[in-house]
Amino acid sequence: MLLTLLLDDCNGDVHSKLWNIFHDFYIDSTSLGIIRNQSAKLVGLFDTMVTWANGSYGDILHMVNTESLQKLHDIWLKYVNSSDAKDSIRQQFRKATRKVVHDHYTPADDKHEAVAPLSWSFGMLAMGLYHVANHHIRQFWSTGVVDSKDLPTNPICNPLFVYTSIAGDKFVVNYSTTPLAIFHLATAVTELETGDRLGRPSIVRTNEAIE
Repeated sequence: MLLTLLLDDCNGDVHSKLWNIFHDFYIDSTSLGIIRNQSAKLVGLFDTMVTWANGSYGDILHMVNTESLQKLHDIWLKYVNSSDAKDSIRQQFRKATRKVVHDHYTPADDKHEAVAPLSWSFGMLAMGLYHVANHHIRQFWSTGVVDSKDLPTNPICNPLFVYTSIAGDKFVVNYSTTPLAIFHLATAVTELETGDRLGRPSIVRTNEAIE
């Protein structure tokens, strides 16, 4: 879906919502509308391998076989029919994410805080900044969004995290998941200064958390 949205978004009409759509557990009604509309378009292109190959994306997105296309079709159809008012799904979401926070990101005490997987993104500064990593991964799992300022007033469960071909409508996101892990974060907490006479930069540590 991401690739098809990028291919269609020539005017940049939806690009501001792509981060939320593909990374946040909770989205707003506008983002849900984008998911539904794009899913409906993809479902409409499905019939056989031949019709897909001759469709809008056939030259770029190749299907391995009919089984793969059928499974994608079933998921896309669930996205189309996803609702913003399914309390049972919302409750399951909240229960699952709270369990992750309780089991993995709630320290027994301040001196024995676990090292979050996000620490790896800080490279050689990982052990010195594990508390920063823990803060951000705990925030993500506690709120369901990377940036707490993005939490919608009326949050809707993101259907991309609701429906899977393996678990149906059960929330099965791994506890180590955090969108920030795709970035190399060491440069966010360091400053580069002019180095020695050979021109090599020296790294100066800072204590600021990522904002």
